[in-house]
Amino acid sequence: MGWFDGHLHEFNIQGTSYAVPDPDFDFDDSRIEDEKKFSLKDFSLKKGDKFSYTYDFGDDWEHLIKVKDVIPKGSTDKLYQITGGKRATPPEDCGGSPGYENFLEAINNEDHEEHKHYMEWAGGEFDPEEYPIEGFNDMLEEEFLI
Repeated sequence: MGWFDGHLHEFNIQGTSYAVPDPDFDFDDSRIEDEKKFSLKDFSLKKGDKFSYTYDFGDDWEHLIKVKDVIPKGSTDKLYQITGGKRATPPEDCGGSPGYENFLEAINNEDHEEHKHYMEWAGGEFDPEEYPIEGFNDMLEEEFLI
């Protein structure tokens, strides 16, 4: 997504939640596993399987991820690759879907009272239709050394 991993998040795969343990949030919940102990290969996912990813529990960005294909063990193909997507990643901390809608309204209307503020906050430009697939794949390659 291009976010900075600055918020709590959770994967839900095959009915189990996987997240980073939070020492400030002490709970005894056996339904939540430490995501660092698992990899996608641990789940025997098949083509067509789906799982969810929620980022930033305040903004509640929910994603449904569908397995497009499974690469056979020993293959020299890249293990993870983004093959498609739509629109730009909303800016971090924009307030979830309602905040993002307000952000888009403001940046697309120079007369909007928050236009200048949001344009500065977004770094001077923001194209909501841009989906930088190659940039995201470059980030995956850097992260997972694929």
